[in-house]
Order: sequence, then C-alpha cells, then structure tokens
Amino acid sequence: MTVKLVALELDYTIWSGRLDEKRFGRGRGASSVIEDNLELVHPEDRVIKDRSDDRNYITLFPDVPDIVHDLLKRGIKIAVTSRNSSKNLCDRALWYYKANDASDRSQSMISLVAYDEVGNGSKVDQLERIRTWSRLDYKDMILFDSDSSSSEVEQKLGESCNPLFHFHLNVLLSRCEVQAP
Repeated sequence: MTVKLVALELDYTIWSGRLDEKRFGRGRGASSVIEDNLELVHPEDRVIKDRSDDRNYITLFPDVPDIVHDLLKRGIKIAVTSRNSSKNLCDRALWYYKANDASDRSQSMISLVAYDEVGNGSKVDQLERIRTWSRLDYKDMILFDSDSSSSEVEQKLGESCNPLFHFHLNVLLSRCEVQAP
C-alpha cells in the first residue's frame, strides 16, 4: 500500500487520557478561556496538566514525536482527527508538544499538522473533509485510532479505505510501503 497521509486520533491514541472540557478548566482559579488552563509541567515526561486541577492531565506517548518526524521525512502528510468537543484544548496541547519537521527542526506539533479535524461529529465526515481538502483517495490514507468504535469508518467506507490499524504506531511504519513525494 502507498501511504500519503496518516490521520491520528488524539485521545487515548497519541496521548494518554482525554482532554475533556467538562473536567479541564473547572477547578479553583480556572481561566474562562479553557485552553489557557493547560500547562506543560514536565517537558521531558511529556505531561500537560490542568492548572486549575492537577488531577487532570495527559501524557504524550513517548514514540509519537519520532514517528511524526519519520512520517514527515518520508513525505507523508499528518492529519489529526478526534471526536473531542474541544478543538481549542486539543490544539493547545499539540502546540505544547514538539517534534522535528522533515528538516530536523523542532516545531510545535500543531504546526506540523496539515489537516486538523477535531470536533463533534462523525469520524467518517471528518475523514471525508480531509479527503476533499487533500485531494487524496481513501486508499492513500490511513487512520490510526486505538478506539474500536472507529469501525464505523471501515463499515461506511468499506474497501475504498485502507484497513484501520489498531496497534502501536511503530508498527505502522513497518507495514506501509511509502512512495516519495
């Protein structure tokens, strides 16, 4: 298979936990701008916590920056998808997290994302928007999502879509034939 775009689910897939707007930014002294409640507290451990309630936190899985870098070096575009209702929280977390671009420069991960589809709604609709904007066929895209409920994508898109990969991202690279841009 030739891969030109990898769509990454966020919650429980590239980071542990869920950025839940009903929990984050609800503690004492919380900012009314929900994403301003996020704080990178341990860059080396990739931990972002809620300033208003440190019981709320996410941790970026350790291999994700290297995988993003490797995909970019191979000319593969990155998309993020999530049915998370707070795009601002997710985008701010991606702003805190860093990865190297194709030229080996450290960048905010959000700046490395070509297509940002975070929000309520169907995963199928999100992928359709990515397909339309990218002008790629589904067969040139892979959705990486640890949530088996994303089988909706497979059911609705059928054979026009690459199989979903529900395993660690390192395996993704070993399974894909990559075509240079």
